[in-house]
Amino acid sequence: MGADALRLYETFMGPLEKEKVWNEASVHGCRRFLQRFYETVCSDKVSEEESDDALKLGYRLVDGVAKDIEGMLLNTAIAKMMEFMNAFVRLKTYPRSVLKMAAQVLAPFAPHLAEEMWEVLGMEGSVVEAPYPNVIQKYLEDDTVTYVFQVNGKLRGRVEMPKDLGKEEVLSLAQNDENVSKHIKGEVKKLIFIPNKLLNFVI
Repeated sequence: MGADALRLYETFMGPLEKEKVWNEASVHGCRRFLQRFYETVCSDKVSEEESDDALKLGYRLVDGVAKDIEGMLLNTAIAKMMEFMNAFVRLKTYPRSVLKMAAQVLAPFAPHLAEEMWEVLGMEGSVVEAPYPNVIQKYLEDDTVTYVFQVNGKLRGRVEMPKDLGKEEVLSLAQNDENVSKHIKGEVKKLIFIPNKLLNFVI
């Protein structure tokens, strides 16, 4: 794991062509990240059952890291892996299928550990020989959106709501918002509605 931690550190500290200042604490941080990754694979929470939350994390990781590698943004690819791990460990169970994706994503950056993880997950052959996961588009899309409520163009509320609600549903929610309703004084002359984004009361 030591060699993988050094490799990860050199990549995470910035673009390949940039000089990097040696920081032992950062190396230890990369090692802790890899250790956490490995412990997750070995956890008794690993399950054959899948969940939408886990699949969403997995496919977004696969898609984001692939795009970062294509753009040679290797340090941001590692940042995405760290964000993935922070969210993934909060799940009730760890789907094996998602951990397999994560091992494949990790392989170019920490090949030794990724191979060991691949074996622990019960996979045959080498992780680098396995086809890269195909992204399922629906897991890249959000089920909710943040609506902004305005009165005469001024922000009076912001709320997370299911995607693709109709105008009347959004209007009802906005009118029941205490901070919005107290600023609606007089007749509403016009409503400006932008689906999945905004509702503005013009008084």
